[in-house]
Amino acid sequence: MTNEKLDLITLGRACIDLNANEFNCPMEETKTFSKYVGGSPANIAIGTAKLGLKVGFIGKVSDDQHGRFITEYLKQAHVDISTLSLDLDGRKSGLTFTEILSSDECSILMYRENVADLYLQYAEIDEDYIKNSQALLISGTALAQAPTREAALHAAF
Repeated sequence: MTNEKLDLITLGRACIDLNANEFNCPMEETKTFSKYVGGSPANIAIGTAKLGLKVGFIGKVSDDQHGRFITEYLKQAHVDISTLSLDLDGRKSGLTFTEILSSDECSILMYRENVADLYLQYAEIDEDYIKNSQALLISGTALAQAPTREAALHAAF
């Protein structure tokens, strides 16, 4: 855990986004994708850190290649991940494919069943870590189901 006062902590989803490299092309015909970190809490943490604020992230990722990609991406973006949890029960990080249909239209296909971020536990919330920040942002996805819902509510109160 960082001892430095944080401007913001985000809590919730961190996943893999695969964005189509072909434009004006339906998903069925798309052949290549670029990989990014997805999930609004993770993206808000990354963007806020790029603006020079001190940011932390609370969430859970898979204990595999995708989880390591997310973890390393957050670290390189200067997001504190000292309270990021690994799912040791075999769950995977969520996966989202984006097709670019036109310059102003896209659609997404999400794989979200049994994903690691929805299994953050109440006990994995560090109250002192949260007290060491100016603000806490919790995504709506974190409130979607137990046990992450209870962990998010514990973080908020």
